Amino acid sequence: MTACASLVALVFLQVTAASAQETTAAVAPQEEAADSADAASNSGNEIIVSGSRAIVDGTNAPTPVTVMSNEQLKTASPSSLIDGLNQLPVFASSIRPNSTGSSGSGQGGNGGNYLNLRALLPTRTLVLLDGRRTVASSIQTNATDVTLFPQMLISRVDVVTGGASAAYGSDAVAGVVNFIVDTKFRGLRAEAQSGISTYGDGFSYRVGVAGGHAFADDRGHIIASFEHAETKGIDDANARSWAATGYGIIPSTIAQSGTTQIFAPDVRLNGATFGGTIQSCLPAGVTCPIANMFFNQDGSLSPFVTGRFASSSVASGGSGAAVRTNITTGNWTNTAYLRAQYEFSDAVRLFAEGIYADVNTEYRGAPSNVTSGSTALTIFADNAFLPDAVRAVMATNGITSFRMGRSNKEIAPNRNRTNTKTWRGVAGIEGSLGGSWNYSLALERSRAHYQLFGRNNLIIENFYNGADSVIDPATNRPVCRSTLLGLPQGQGCVPIDLFGEDSASAEAIAYAAGTAKADLYLNQTNVMLDFRGSPFDTWAGPVSLAFGAEYRKETAVQKVDPISGKVKSNAGIRGFPTSANGQPGGFALSNPQPIQGEFSVKEAYGEIVVPLARDIPFLYSLDLNGAVRYADYSNVGGVWTWKIGATWEPISALRFRATRSRDIRAAGIAELFTASQQTAGLSVRDTTLPGAPAVAPVTRQTRGNGGLQPEVADTVTAGIVVTPGSGVNLSVDYYSIKIDGAITQSTLQQVVDGCAAGNTELCGLITRNGPGGSISSIITPFLNLAQVKTSGLDIEAGYRTDLGGGQLTLRALANHTFELETTNDGISVDRAGDMGLRDAVAKWTLSGSASYASEGGTTVFVQGRYLSGGKYDSTLGPTALPVEQNHVPAVFYADVTLKQRIGEPASGVEFFLTVNNLFNRKPPLAPQGAVTIPRQTNPYFYDMVGRYFTVGARARF
Repeated sequence: MTACASLVALVFLQVTAASAQETTAAVAPQEEAADSADAASNSGNEIIVSGSRAIVDGTNAPTPVTVMSNEQLKTASPSSLIDGLNQLPVFASSIRPNSTGSSGSGQGGNGGNYLNLRALLPTRTLVLLDGRRTVASSIQTNATDVTLFPQMLISRVDVVTGGASAAYGSDAVAGVVNFIVDTKFRGLRAEAQSGISTYGDGFSYRVGVAGGHAFADDRGHIIASFEHAETKGIDDANARSWAATGYGIIPSTIAQSGTTQIFAPDVRLNGATFGGTIQSCLPAGVTCPIANMFFNQDGSLSPFVTGRFASSSVASGGSGAAVRTNITTGNWTNTAYLRAQYEFSDAVRLFAEGIYADVNTEYRGAPSNVTSGSTALTIFADNAFLPDAVRAVMATNGITSFRMGRSNKEIAPNRNRTNTKTWRGVAGIEGSLGGSWNYSLALERSRAHYQLFGRNNLIIENFYNGADSVIDPATNRPVCRSTLLGLPQGQGCVPIDLFGEDSASAEAIAYAAGTAKADLYLNQTNVMLDFRGSPFDTWAGPVSLAFGAEYRKETAVQKVDPISGKVKSNAGIRGFPTSANGQPGGFALSNPQPIQGEFSVKEAYGEIVVPLARDIPFLYSLDLNGAVRYADYSNVGGVWTWKIGATWEPISALRFRATRSRDIRAAGIAELFTASQQTAGLSVRDTTLPGAPAVAPVTRQTRGNGGLQPEVADTVTAGIVVTPGSGVNLSVDYYSIKIDGAITQSTLQQVVDGCAAGNTELCGLITRNGPGGSISSIITPFLNLAQVKTSGLDIEAGYRTDLGGGQLTLRALANHTFELETTNDGISVDRAGDMGLRDAVAKWTLSGSASYASEGGTTVFVQGRYLSGGKYDSTLGPTALPVEQNHVPAVFYADVTLKQRIGEPASGVEFFLTVNNLFNRKPPLAPQGAVTIPRQTNPYFYDMVGRYFTVGARARF
């Protein structure tokens, strides 16, 4: 009822614009309308907004299309056009720079922006620039980072919110996002802006310049742009009061809390401190008076205080080390764009364009420096640095060694730096074939070069080798035991003092830690041939036809550092953890593995629009639209996709539309060819054991599968558009998408539960700490394993009118998701309303705005954004998480922008001030990340920064 009331309020009190599904003109404020008109007049070309290759007039398209102009997006979010786009309700859980640094997230987002329509993952959202593909920027997401597009020259963005594989090809399961460049822009634009949070951090700035010039009597045209943007990350986990609480979701027991998990504050490691905590003594059964003691700065011992809800890995409070990560990620980008075209005649127009983008991110990752649980240190009585008092206790009690948990503070938190350089070139010829027929032939080549530097990463063999130190009797100085024995592992070994905080020397740290490196090249070659025209007329008008062919090849080659590529070995290293022996990757974290693979696809398509009626009673218009595409993949063979749709206008102010389509998504490079990769610090309930105890930390290993088949999706859309005049517009569209053979990885819990149910194949994916021991790692390969279903409503409404010498524009957009259900191994889980998870969606998402532009050039823009509340995780019953904690409240954000133009709309200077999150709304409690490194909220849904001020100026000449 609350969500419905909010929807009614936004639609009828703010009454904002639906006809964005049809055209931007009906909702554009004055200066925007001027810009749009200017762009249209400069181009001399028709504007196609349809979600179709055959339809010229987008108002007759059966597939819903939301259109946002550059001005609208930048007014809503001046930091970037992409941030404004992500505020549309149809996008959910998009990967953004601020979500890249999530502890334990393993997103592989490279610090970029990856759009996610309907929370179906970026891999199922096809992103285009002027209708053409661009190479993927991330091998994990298999999607294009839209940061590299020329934001200053983008005239609008068309969002096709229905299946579009027949028209555009693979990946368009959730829809298509098409960025349209103003190819006929004339003049010069410049902009500069800067922003800062209300807390004085998160500083950002952006500068850019764009220009366009016509020559040879308008037969030639050239445009270019350069943009630089930078945002400082917020590294301090205590920089926000909500983050300083240290809340996380941690294992518990029925006896402790009545549940197997609980939200708890001040999450700390249990049994591990910055100076080292003695956990147990060997041999087994020996008296151990030093157990549960930790080393102080001076090497003395103090009792370890165990916190509440203590498990083998973490507790709430107590003496354990508090390990935290950043709040937001720092990033900086440079993008350059150049395009030239020359029209020799109506039949021959040559064009070429190029993009260069340099995207950088730096963030604190999950610390690799924790040694506890299955990776705890074994300290022997002859250790060179062992305090004499402790050595004496060991000798008195017959203790030969003890197990020690430690968070190695001297080795700074794992700090990841990513750099992605992208080059893209397109060259082609287009023109008229006579009559209504046009053609286009284009060649696109693009390359993304991604580099990862995972600094301060423990080198497992070196660390445990250096930890086993002894006194060299010849020099009376500490040496590695392996060095003293003359073993190969002793060459270059540096002994490490681990007793007390900051006890290790700089030389020991340099030996024990290093930098994991990945060097990845992704390449794409694309040849496209398209024809469009009208072969004949029916009694109701001309038939529109489009057909063409496409060839695409994608390749990937990744090289890694020698340590990441090796297999860990305990040879010659006393005290080496059993769980690590024989595991791939020499570092504690990341360990990127070599990748090499390629595939190609040959496609042919056809699309037709047939008008059946015009201007007769109850048949003001009636059109049918159909499309078919055949794709022949080098690795899986041929597959068909198709679409059929219709639009019916009984009267001019009322339109009904519907589509039915079969769409596909073929597996990407990562899903096909990825070697084993790790994500550490996770948790799972071991349902193979009585009581299903929680186990942490657990390492997840992922790997590719060359036998994957394409996903197959069936999509239905049906909607109504009402345009009664007087500036009022309303549209409501229903959608339903069902994906069979969805490519996915089982969750850790699904693997364990399947093993518990008797699936021996799944049991083989689990590694334990010795026979009958606790789980240490689980393999989760890619499989055509799941079925995914989603359905809901998209609602848009708008109103525009002249008022008081200016123009008032009201707009509202809403999405109501009925279901987002995944079925895996016969078990169905609906993630609609699960607000604590990444791959989920709010049941209600609303955005409403009001804009008033005066004749004097002053504009006031106010926007409200609403996310409904829901469960934290609907799969967690009352014994898994307390009922009162399994709820995330609704949130509402308000933004305001003030603009003042000096000069005419098409020229002059505009100054602006924007305040995002005006009321400084704190994110709700929805813990994320690895159990040992808590993050208190969900960065995919909620604002992490707080109130943010942006000031700037834009000039056009």
